[in-house]
Amino acid sequence: MIKDPKNLEELARKTGRRATPTLIIGDEVIVGFEKAEIEKALQKAGIA
Repeated sequence: MIKDPKNLEELARKTGRRATPTLIIGDEVIVGFEKAEIEKALQKAGIA
């Protein structure tokens, strides 16, 4: 991600941030490793 400026710009465009790790699950954007938030977003998206 960081090595490819195109990916970093896409991240900034989609989330308004340049922080990693950033996960986009459905319509949820999660910055950092927040296990509870990740699990909740996965359930909401019908993935878990």
